[in-house]
Amino acid sequence: MRTRHSLTIVLVLVAAAWTTATLVGCGNDGDAPPAEGGAAIEYVRTGGLAGVGERLEIGADGRATLLTGGDAGPPRRFNVPAQQAEGVRQALDDADFAGLPTDEDRSIPEPDGFNYAIRYRGHLVRREQAGLDPRLGRAIRRLDAIVAAHRA
Repeated sequence: MRTRHSLTIVLVLVAAAWTTATLVGCGNDGDAPPAEGGAAIEYVRTGGLAGVGERLEIGADGRATLLTGGDAGPPRRFNVPAQQAEGVRQALDDADFAGLPTDEDRSIPEPDGFNYAIRYRGHLVRREQAGLDPRLGRAIRRLDAIVAAHRA
Protein backbone atom coordinates (compact mmCIF):
# COMPACT_ATOMS: atom_id res chain seq x y z
CA MET A 1 0.00 0.00 0.00
CA ARG A 2 2.80 2.41 0.89
CA THR A 3 4.55 1.71 -2.44
CA ARG A 4 1.40 2.57 -4.38
CA HIS A 5 1.05 5.85 -2.42
CA SER A 6 4.72 6.72 -3.04
CA LEU A 7 4.34 6.01 -6.74
CA THR A 8 1.29 8.27 -6.91
CA ILE A 9 3.22 11.09 -5.24
CA VAL A 10 6.14 10.68 -7.65
CA LEU A 11 3.80 10.71 -10.67
CA VAL A 12 2.06 13.85 -9.43
CA LEU A 13 5.42 15.60 -8.91
CA VAL A 14 6.65 14.58 -12.36
CA ALA A 15 3.40 15.82 -13.96
CA ALA A 16 3.65 19.13 -12.08
CA ALA A 17 7.27 19.61 -13.17
CA TRP A 18 6.40 18.81 -16.79
CA THR A 19 3.46 21.25 -16.75
CA THR A 20 5.63 24.00 -15.26
CA ALA A 21 8.38 23.46 -17.84
CA THR A 22 5.84 23.45 -20.68
CA LEU A 23 4.13 26.64 -19.55
CA VAL A 24 7.21 28.59 -18.56
CA GLY A 25 9.28 27.48 -21.54
CA CYS A 26 12.84 26.29 -21.39
CA GLY A 27 15.20 29.23 -21.03
CA ASN A 28 12.44 31.78 -21.67
CA ASP A 29 12.40 34.74 -19.30
CA GLY A 30 8.72 35.17 -18.39
CA ASP A 31 9.09 38.96 -18.21
CA ALA A 32 10.86 39.39 -21.55
CA PRO A 33 8.81 40.65 -24.49
CA PRO A 34 8.35 38.28 -27.41
CA ALA A 35 11.32 38.06 -29.72
CA GLU A 36 11.14 39.97 -33.00
CA GLY A 37 8.89 37.98 -35.29
CA GLY A 38 7.59 35.99 -32.30
CA ALA A 39 4.03 35.70 -31.03
CA ALA A 40 1.92 38.84 -31.24
CA ILE A 41 -0.23 37.56 -28.35
CA GLU A 42 0.82 35.06 -25.69
CA TYR A 43 -1.75 33.74 -23.22
CA VAL A 44 -1.25 31.37 -20.28
CA ARG A 45 -4.01 30.09 -18.02
CA THR A 46 -3.21 27.94 -15.00
CA GLY A 47 -5.01 26.71 -11.90
CA GLY A 48 -8.64 25.86 -11.31
CA LEU A 49 -9.88 22.74 -9.54
CA ALA A 50 -8.23 20.45 -12.09
CA GLY A 51 -4.88 22.28 -12.16
CA VAL A 52 -5.24 23.41 -15.77
CA GLY A 53 -2.17 24.51 -17.67
CA GLU A 54 -2.62 26.03 -21.14
CA ARG A 55 -0.42 28.25 -23.29
CA LEU A 56 -1.62 29.87 -26.52
CA GLU A 57 0.60 31.85 -28.86
CA ILE A 58 -0.92 33.73 -31.79
CA GLY A 59 1.39 35.21 -34.42
CA ALA A 60 0.71 38.45 -36.26
CA ASP A 61 -0.21 36.33 -39.30
CA GLY A 62 -2.82 34.34 -37.31
CA ARG A 63 -0.75 31.18 -37.02
CA ALA A 64 -1.22 29.77 -33.52
CA THR A 65 0.28 27.16 -31.24
CA LEU A 66 -1.51 25.62 -28.26
CA LEU A 67 0.17 23.65 -25.48
CA THR A 68 -1.91 22.05 -22.76
CA GLY A 69 -0.41 20.74 -19.52
CA GLY A 70 -2.04 17.33 -19.68
CA ASP A 71 -0.78 16.58 -23.19
CA ALA A 72 2.18 14.37 -23.83
CA GLY A 73 1.82 14.92 -27.55
CA PRO A 74 3.06 17.67 -29.82
CA PRO A 75 1.67 21.20 -29.68
CA ARG A 76 -1.45 21.88 -31.72
CA ARG A 77 -0.88 24.25 -34.62
CA PHE A 78 -3.73 26.03 -36.38
CA ASN A 79 -4.77 29.37 -37.89
CA VAL A 80 -6.92 31.87 -36.02
CA PRO A 81 -9.30 33.63 -38.43
CA ALA A 82 -8.38 37.28 -38.95
CA GLN A 83 -11.69 38.51 -37.55
CA GLN A 84 -11.29 36.44 -34.38
CA ALA A 85 -7.69 37.60 -33.86
CA GLU A 86 -8.77 41.20 -34.42
CA GLY A 87 -11.49 40.72 -31.78
CA VAL A 88 -8.84 39.70 -29.24
CA ARG A 89 -6.60 42.64 -30.15
CA GLN A 90 -9.54 45.05 -29.93
CA ALA A 91 -10.57 43.68 -26.52
CA LEU A 92 -6.99 44.11 -25.24
CA ASP A 93 -6.82 47.65 -26.61
CA ASP A 94 -10.25 48.47 -25.10
CA ALA A 95 -8.93 47.26 -21.72
CA ASP A 96 -6.04 49.78 -22.01
CA PHE A 97 -3.73 46.78 -21.81
CA ALA A 98 -0.53 48.80 -22.22
CA GLY A 99 -1.53 50.94 -19.22
CA LEU A 100 -2.21 48.02 -16.88
CA PRO A 101 0.39 47.19 -14.23
CA THR A 102 2.16 43.86 -14.68
CA ASP A 103 0.88 42.53 -11.36
CA GLU A 104 -2.01 43.56 -9.15
CA ASP A 105 -1.65 43.11 -5.41
CA ARG A 106 -4.22 40.57 -4.24
CA SER A 107 -4.36 40.31 -0.48
CA ILE A 108 -6.90 37.45 -0.51
CA PRO A 109 -6.06 34.72 -3.03
CA GLU A 110 -8.92 32.67 -4.46
CA PRO A 111 -8.46 28.94 -3.85
CA ASP A 112 -8.90 26.91 -7.02
CA GLY A 113 -9.22 30.08 -9.13
CA PHE A 114 -7.46 30.60 -12.43
CA ASN A 115 -4.30 32.62 -12.92
CA TYR A 116 -3.73 34.42 -16.21
CA ALA A 117 -0.69 35.86 -17.97
CA ILE A 118 -0.99 37.78 -21.22
CA ARG A 119 1.83 39.30 -23.24
CA TYR A 120 0.76 41.74 -25.95
CA ARG A 121 2.84 44.35 -27.76
CA GLY A 122 5.77 43.65 -25.43
CA HIS A 123 3.77 44.24 -22.22
CA LEU A 124 3.11 41.45 -19.70
CA VAL A 125 0.08 41.41 -17.40
CA ARG A 126 -0.59 38.72 -14.77
CA ARG A 127 -3.91 38.46 -12.98
CA GLU A 128 -5.91 36.16 -10.72
CA GLN A 129 -9.49 35.25 -11.48
CA ALA A 130 -10.77 36.93 -8.31
CA GLY A 131 -11.41 40.60 -8.90
CA LEU A 132 -10.58 40.46 -12.61
CA ASP A 133 -11.36 43.75 -14.38
CA PRO A 134 -14.39 43.10 -16.66
CA ARG A 135 -12.65 44.79 -19.62
CA LEU A 136 -9.70 42.40 -19.33
CA GLY A 137 -12.18 39.58 -18.72
CA ARG A 138 -13.64 40.22 -22.19
CA ALA A 139 -10.24 39.58 -23.79
CA ILE A 140 -9.72 36.49 -21.63
CA ARG A 141 -13.11 35.07 -22.68
CA ARG A 142 -12.13 35.53 -26.34
CA LEU A 143 -8.77 33.79 -25.76
CA ASP A 144 -10.46 30.99 -23.79
CA ALA A 145 -12.86 30.43 -26.71
CA ILE A 146 -9.91 29.95 -29.07
CA VAL A 147 -8.28 27.49 -26.64
CA ALA A 148 -11.54 25.57 -26.16
CA ALA A 149 -12.07 25.26 -29.92
CA HIS A 150 -8.63 23.68 -30.40
CA ARG A 151 -8.23 21.59 -27.25
CA ALA A 152 -8.21 17.83 -27.91
